[in-house]
Amino acid sequence: SAKSDDAGDADARAKALPETLGENSAMMLLEEVKRGGYVDSSHQALALTLCALSSQDGISQLRTGPLTPHSVEILRLIQKFLKIKFKIAPEQQSRTLFLSCIGAGIKNLAKGVN
Repeated sequence: SAKSDDAGDADARAKALPETLGENSAMMLLEEVKRGGYVDSSHQALALTLCALSSQDGISQLRTGPLTPHSVEILRLIQKFLKIKFKIAPEQQSRTLFLSCIGAGIKNLAKGVN
């Protein structure tokens, strides 16, 4: 009957789901590794923001793969509001970007000032 065939197809899809999920996850992980850098593409903007807010005492440095559109926009916003410019140096051999800046020195006043 057609109804039992539909149920069989649904069972086959449910059984294949973990394998498909595993394959897709592995491909996504390999794609991030291929992009290079220390931060995956979904967290670039967060890492850049933390660098920009860090202490003025030293240089914050970060190596990333190609910048995502969101990261480019975050760099524009950081420059506009915090007046922080990142130095961006492409590294041809590893196909990564090396970004550095001196942070704005934002402090958490809830912790108290030392």
